[in-house]
Order: sequence, then C-alpha cells, then structure tokens
Amino acid sequence: MASEFDEEVELEKLFEVLEHVVEKQTEKNKEKLRKILSKIDAHHKALAEDGEYTEMYVDIEYELAPLLNDAEFRSNEVGENALQDTEIFDLFYEFVAIHNENVEVVLASSPFISEELKWKLAESEFEWEEDGTREALARNQNDPMLLKHLAEVGNVNVRFQVALSRFTPVETLDELALETEQCNFQMEEVLFGELSEYRGFTRWVLTQNGNTSRATLEKIANGNLPPLIGPAQEKVIESAKARLREMV
Repeated sequence: MASEFDEEVELEKLFEVLEHVVEKQTEKNKEKLRKILSKIDAHHKALAEDGEYTEMYVDIEYELAPLLNDAEFRSNEVGENALQDTEIFDLFYEFVAIHNENVEVVLASSPFISEELKWKLAESEFEWEEDGTREALARNQNDPMLLKHLAEVGNVNVRFQVALSRFTPVETLDELALETEQCNFQMEEVLFGELSEYRGFTRWVLTQNGNTSRATLEKIANGNLPPLIGPAQEKVIESAKARLREMV
C-alpha cells in the first residue's frame, strides 16, 4: 500500500480539499476532508509497521495555521476569517496532531475549538523551543477554570503564560506569586523582544496584570515572598511598588 501512495500528490489533494472546506463548511466537504485525512493516516501507520518514516506532515503547521486560524503559526490572535467549525479542528487533532505535535499548537491557538478538545489539549506536555500546547492554550483561551487547571499542571513556562492572562482567576494569580523560577529565555525574547534580568519571572508579570490583587502586590513590594535570584528581586519589588502607587 505504502509503495503505491504518492505523498506529494496526496498532500496537494489534502490542501485542495481543505481550501474548499474553508470556503464552504458543508457536510459533503467535511466528509471529503475526513476521507483524505484517514487515507494519509493509514499510510503513516503502514510505514510505521514496516519500520519506515515519512516527512509528509513535517512543517505542516505553517500551512495549516493561515487556513484554520487566518493567522501565522504561533500568532497570539486569530484573524477575522478564522474557522469556527469545531468538527474540522477535531479532525486535525485526530488524524494529524499524532504525526506532528506542532499541530496541537495551531489548534490550541484557536478560541473556536470544542470544549472536549480544549481539555484534551490541556493534558499535552508538548513543548518546542519557546512554545508548547499548554502555553498556546493559556494565551488564547478565556476559560478561568482551564487557566486555573493549567497553572496547577503546567511547568514554569505555562504558569508564566497563565499569569499574563486577564482571564485568570484572582486566587490563581495570588498562588502564582510563589513562583521563583524563570521562564524559557526564548519565550521571554519572543514576548518582549529582548532578554532582561527580570521580565522572565512570573512575579514580574503579575505586577503588570491589572487583575492581580492589592494583597499580592503588597506581599511582593514588601519582600514577603521567597526571593528571586539576582537583580530580579529588586526589579520586581520596584514594579510592584509602582503598581501600588497607581492604585492610590
């Protein structure tokens, strides 16, 4: 089966069908999409059984993101023409994300995914360079319960993104103030355009989040939390004091 399968042709067909789906989300078009995704998935599995590998879905995230989200891969916002049909996102999770986990990030970047898919993605531990599935969810979802969950199960990079969100519950922001680790330097550079001695700390982000409670800001300003390393401690204290002055 694998030897008779023309990968280049089938990939071209996939994007042709997907473009039709983007134009018109009819049941007929969605069924065509399911069939070709299933066919490619079967090809992957046949190769795996023979101990072979295909790069058919390598870097597909860069082509998928504009079609599904009307935005570039890893963009913080979807475009006005982003797809809103949850079935389509579910199909790409079922058939494509298993072969390229960057597709999880594409899906997690959409606010239009189904409730079920949202929570499935929340269990993913996939990360690559400055980003990952949970980080993308934290940036792009507005569900307070999901953000609370991500803060509980995620690593420092995920918690950092949760601390940035204006949808994160106040009590979760209060708990995040105990974080003393620094986020991935690549994430900090992408977010702020440069590296610093303090911006990569969750506690500094909390001083910038308008929903952080006065009580937590006072704890930071008074140095009543486990100290941060290096110059970050004083920089964060200064930032907390500045926020408190603004609140008077």
